Amino acid sequence: MQIDPRYNPYQEKGDYNSGANYDTVNEYVRWVFLPFSLTLYDSSGMALGHYDNSGVYENAAIGSLSYAKGEWKPGAGGYGSAWLAYYDTNDPLHKPGIFGWKTNRHCIGRCDLGHFKKGTPYVGLHTEPHIYESFTRLDDGEYVPYPAEGGYAEITVYAGINMYSAQLWGELVPPIQYKDAVARGCLSLLRWVLYKGPSLEIVEDRLGYPAATLDDIEHVGYLHRSARDEISLETVCGSVDGPAPLARGVYTRVSDGSQVRELMRGGFTDCPERLLIGTLHSQFADRKTTLSGECVLDPGIPAPLTEDNQGDRLFMVAGEVQDAIAGTTDATYVEFRPDEYRAQTE
Repeated sequence: MQIDPRYNPYQEKGDYNSGANYDTVNEYVRWVFLPFSLTLYDSSGMALGHYDNSGVYENAAIGSLSYAKGEWKPGAGGYGSAWLAYYDTNDPLHKPGIFGWKTNRHCIGRCDLGHFKKGTPYVGLHTEPHIYESFTRLDDGEYVPYPAEGGYAEITVYAGINMYSAQLWGELVPPIQYKDAVARGCLSLLRWVLYKGPSLEIVEDRLGYPAATLDDIEHVGYLHRSARDEISLETVCGSVDGPAPLARGVYTRVSDGSQVRELMRGGFTDCPERLLIGTLHSQFADRKTTLSGECVLDPGIPAPLTEDNQGDRLFMVAGEVQDAIAGTTDATYVEFRPDEYRAQTE
């Protein structure tokens, strides 16, 4: 997101680039929140649940994923159910987390409120944010727990932003009053509030939360052991035993939406990928007889075709050029055979 009061956000502030407005926003704005919702739907369009971090947003939390956790709740999400947070992780009280293109950080609310200072009950005091060093090293983004059910994820970003200050009116004694009204007034000074499309990425649930990776699932079979070259195909959809969150796509049955792991073809039952290898084997493993030449045009020609001198071999038309006036065709016929499959170990 890009939040900026300058005419040209890619140049330094100045008298001709809203320098005064930039200084005002830079002085008073510290915490910026953008409302969004993340809802999970099943194949029929029913909302299975939505992500909710409103409790963290409203009450603040220690800067650690152990304390600032959102949760999945039933039904569809809406305005206020979740918030993206923009702030400076290393110095949230003295630097804003905006100006230029910035990616949201994990939401910890306004953690300068004081009542989540570890081991200290809330007494209305302002305090330094309690942010763990490991938290500052995390990549940008809101860390969402993995849902218990699978479905279609819909992300909605709502209009408007909330901006808050870290400066106080008066002394550090209760009741604490922040200059939030001044921060909200800075909304009128903004010239740019730009959005990029949101992205959803799966990370591993371990230290550092690195991006999750999954090696390609490979099915291998021999077409011809003495062949010099390999034949390889990449598929977008596939079959796999067990859950595969990073899969690009799977085959599902129209009747009940269940995942297809096996198909039957030509009396042989296996996963679709191995059946595809069987098709390749039938086409490439052995030489096929090809017949070509001129023959009488027969509009009722059957399929598959046979030839008196080729025994029980079956043929199909690979291409032809017809001469309708002469009643002939210059055709090519290719032998085809039932699908076969030879495992790699055979």
